[in-house]
Order: sequence, then C-alpha cells, then structure tokens
Amino acid sequence: MYAARACLQRLTRCAPDGMRAMHLRRALATAAARTPFLLADIGEGIAEVEVMQWHVKKGDTVKQFQPLVEVQSDKATVEITSRYDGVVDELRYNEGDIAKVGQPLVGIRSPSSLGARRSAAPPDG
Repeated sequence: MYAARACLQRLTRCAPDGMRAMHLRRALATAAARTPFLLADIGEGIAEVEVMQWHVKKGDTVKQFQPLVEVQSDKATVEITSRYDGVVDELRYNEGDIAKVGQPLVGIRSPSSLGARRSAAPPDG
C-alpha cells in the first residue's frame, strides 16, 4: 500500500486530472491485488529452507492446495502448497536460493483482483 500512496502523491502534484484518475485506479488495483505468500514455519526451529524445485512459473493459474514449490531444510524435504486461488505473478527465489521463514515466497493475484485490474486499464482505441 505504501507504493500506491507514494504514486498517488506524485500524481497529485504533476498529472492532469484525467490521467491522475486512471493512474490512481491502476495503482490501487495493483497494490490491493497481489497476495504475498509468506513462507510458513514448517517445523520446530526451522529458520530457513533451500528452494529445491518450483512446480509453477510466473503467469501460471493455481488452485488452493496445488503444489507450488519443494523446499529442503536441514531436517526434511517439504512440498509447499498454495493457500489461494489465483495467478502467480512473482517468484521471489530461484532454485538453490535460501528462503527465510516469514518472508514472501511467491506473489499470487486473486481472480477477483485480476478483474479489477482489467477494468482499470484504459480502453483500446
């Protein structure tokens, strides 16, 4: 939301009214649309894991409980599943990277927010 607020402040100072409204709708739709998927605590005392294999890529549609990524700690290899329905719009780590528990692992846009984003886009023509 901070990014949307900063964008609004810039637009208020320098954009004409019509452009300001269009950019504001787009910024708010983008800020509210992405659901950060945080790496949950997968076991007692686990602070970080290695990303072993992604089962999705940017742009893939995912359903709740669909496997997203396989991670490995010093104790176990675990498959992380999606908590949300939506479209993957960001993978925060590459295979082989170390991911910290509690930090964003992947960004997922919900289907309802994708509709809002499309309606904020300018018409063709």
